[in-house]
Amino acid sequence: MNTNLARLSNNPVFSTLTVKQMEHVMSEHIGVLDGISEAFCKMKTVKVDTNDEIVQYRESGDRYYIIIEGRAEVWRPDWETDVWNCVDQLGPGDVFGEEAILVGGFRNATVRMITPGVLLVMEEDDFNSILRSRLVEEVTSYQAHVMVRHEDTEWLDCRFDIEYSEEHIPGAQLMPLHSLRKSIHELDHSKRYLVYCRSGRRSVCAAYLLRERGFNAVSVKGGILNWPYALERGA
Repeated sequence: MNTNLARLSNNPVFSTLTVKQMEHVMSEHIGVLDGISEAFCKMKTVKVDTNDEIVQYRESGDRYYIIIEGRAEVWRPDWETDVWNCVDQLGPGDVFGEEAILVGGFRNATVRMITPGVLLVMEEDDFNSILRSRLVEEVTSYQAHVMVRHEDTEWLDCRFDIEYSEEHIPGAQLMPLHSLRKSIHELDHSKRYLVYCRSGRRSVCAAYLLRERGFNAVSVKGGILNWPYALERGA
């Protein structure tokens, strides 16, 4: 067992996890291993039942979750048709709830248990002071304009497709926030990503998700609304 796995196994919160489950948790939190003990000690264990809705679409987000036991489905209405779809399934080691906290908004999906389970729950203030403070880095438009001159640095646009097609920073790769988790394998760990959105709120969340998974990513303050340089139109 490697050092980081040993650190988790020695934490009472994780004493019931298998090595495989601990590896899954670590893969989700690779960017915060230095603070992993502090973060997990702040979390409370909660038992849940089948059909319990852990978070509900459009409610205020004030908690962050890790699944220790059980499975859940993620349901979200299509933004064009308003038809509800199951967009993902979650199991032991998977995390959710961070997006609403990071953007200071509402839940973008409902998470419903499909089996009984056990969750770790962290309150918003602890999440912001321990995890957000370690993972969210923001730069100004000018700083980003200088940074992108390096060949290992690329733009990442986390807005919707229609926003991107209207105008975007030249050379930016489109990866909407709502699909980032499924598309993240397309990115290169050797690159640094300058992430932007419309105003800088979604990009904070996208940069967090990338940093959590070991990518080098920063959010551009003010987003495209405050971008003073050239923009490109069309997909």
